[in-house]
Amino acid sequence: MERAENVRSMLDLKPIELFAVLRKNPGIFLLDSAETRARYNAIHKVVHFSRDAVRTMVRKLPLLLSWETENLERKIDDMRQLAYTRVQWQEEFDCITPSLLAFFFRDSTDLILRMEYLVATRAAPDASLKDLFKMTNSSFARKHPDFRAWRVVRLQKKQEKRARLERQKMLARQEQEQRQQALMAHQSYVQQQQQQQQEER
Repeated sequence: MERAENVRSMLDLKPIELFAVLRKNPGIFLLDSAETRARYNAIHKVVHFSRDAVRTMVRKLPLLLSWETENLERKIDDMRQLAYTRVQWQEEFDCITPSLLAFFFRDSTDLILRMEYLVATRAAPDASLKDLFKMTNSSFARKHPDFRAWRVVRLQKKQEKRARLERQKMLARQEQEQRQQALMAHQSYVQQQQQQQQEER
């Protein structure tokens, strides 16, 4: 009850509203009150909204209280970098509403992919963030029939890059091990030489 009361007080909820929030994110009960409040306060620093605006956003998407702050920052940063590639998107991002930002967080993976696709292909130059976010996956795919193929190619490139980085790391580890072995062999040789010289004396 203490944790539920903490959420109710923090979000200024009526009892019936509290039940709705807890249904959307029962995981809140897994966090102690101090952790929940710390994450709630961190949201203010990440999104730079007023207290009322953050409260509105969290009410719409209570799952935000279960996210690590680093995860939230990464999603915002990804969105900002893409939004700043188009003047219209930048203007929308700079004055985004709590409701639309909550909508973005809910489906951020898919929405970031849509933004990446439009930036990469220079398609739909007049598309607004709101229209882009509100569109269903099937509607977006119908409007941009090569989107799915682009996603496949993008995934392949990411997998190839990941595999290349893993190979580089493996080679670096092997080189380090070889250097260590060579150093140990040299030290052993030096010790043997010193011991032999002492015995000869």
